[in-house]
Amino acid sequence: QDGRRYVVELSAPVTRQSWKLTGDTHSEAGRLEGLAGGPRDGEDAQQLLLEATGWDIPVNQLPEWIRGLVAGDAAGPEKVERDGEGRPRRMQQMGWQVQYLDWYPAEAARPALPRRIEASNGDAKVRLLVDQWGQGTP
Repeated sequence: QDGRRYVVELSAPVTRQSWKLTGDTHSEAGRLEGLAGGPRDGEDAQQLLLEATGWDIPVNQLPEWIRGLVAGDAAGPEKVERDGEGRPRRMQQMGWQVQYLDWYPAEAARPALPRRIEASNGDAKVRLLVDQWGQGTP
């Protein structure tokens, strides 16, 4: 994540096929690499991913969810449960249940940030492990 631009690397758990999705949360456009026949571009990264892989992942909301925030450009959260430190523990938004399972502690001027997140919507599941947060992180 760099401002509005993001790169998401995805892999199928069984086949181990992998894809790289780059996009922009402002325009919502994206480019998907790793497809037979070469990369594909689209005006809606989420729709592009769905058509190419069958995965319906809210990629334009992920940058906020990854930081432990409610996605501002989507429908308001249906429910947010917080832990004893005020961080989200579980949130429901856009039909997705997002669980924050582990956090990096706050350091200097940087707030606590999620380390491990799981999100699900019906049969769709996303697991995310953040290896590190870079300089200038919120």
